Amino acid sequence: EAEALSLLETVLTSDAAETHVYISNLKSQLQAETDPRLQARILRDLTMSLSDISNLPDLRMMMEKAEELAVLLPDQQQQLFLYAELAQAIEHHVLGDFQKMEQSFRQAKRLVAGLAPLSQYFVAVMEAATSADPADTINSLLFVIQETEALPHTPEGQKMRLVGYSILGYIYSNIGEIAPLLRY
Repeated sequence: EAEALSLLETVLTSDAAETHVYISNLKSQLQAETDPRLQARILRDLTMSLSDISNLPDLRMMMEKAEELAVLLPDQQQQLFLYAELAQAIEHHVLGDFQKMEQSFRQAKRLVAGLAPLSQYFVAVMEAATSADPADTINSLLFVIQETEALPHTPEGQKMRLVGYSILGYIYSNIGEIAPLLRY
């Protein structure tokens, strides 16, 4: 109980860390920014954040923006298409179309094959978070715990670690395990 109250106090006093505020700030930055390369960076952070709240209009906007930027940035095309595919997988998950979700994840895995390990990690943890099979949930937990701890201690690694911890909290909340939920 003390751990929950401590976490609640931290969350309530930290407006800037609130997901909806952060997403709103990212969307404003995305609209104000004119450099496509900086827009692509903002879009990456938006992809990570939108995975937490699954807002369908924002996911659709993100897919369209990623596809638009992919035309402008051929050297980042694969990464941008990956963002669009992940947003689509999350959208299918929210709508309950699990076959299409699995197709989107298969496509994301093909896209990520030639990208950095952190991108591969991101796809894997996003897939773990959307698993509906209880046996997969246990395997997902083990995978995310091991891989999250093995991430590099770089700014990019820390961002991915935050995603991993969020997903661990989400998985634990789905199986009713409060102590690990609070820890992550």
